[in-house]
Amino acid sequence: MEKTYDFVPRDVSWKTLEKKVMRMTYIQAIQGMYEGITTSVRTPRSETKDFPIGIGLHQGLALSPYLFNLVLDVFIKDMQKIIPNCMLFCK
Repeated sequence: MEKTYDFVPRDVSWKTLEKKVMRMTYIQAIQGMYEGITTSVRTPRSETKDFPIGIGLHQGLALSPYLFNLVLDVFIKDMQKIIPNCMLFCK
């Protein structure tokens, strides 16, 4: 679970918010926080040029744990529709 925030597809996050019946204005506001995000990598010798980030949740953003938990909740509920509970939790 250590690096999972880095691999949550953003489109999955948006679809999850829609499934949870969040108002579109809120979804658009959250999406706006993720548009045009860039980063660079700093090494002891130099720093790379900025490059875009198209996947993952922001590290350190107070909203990220909430988004991650929503995605995980929807994922687990969808899996339970496919796989009976006894197959998930029984010996």
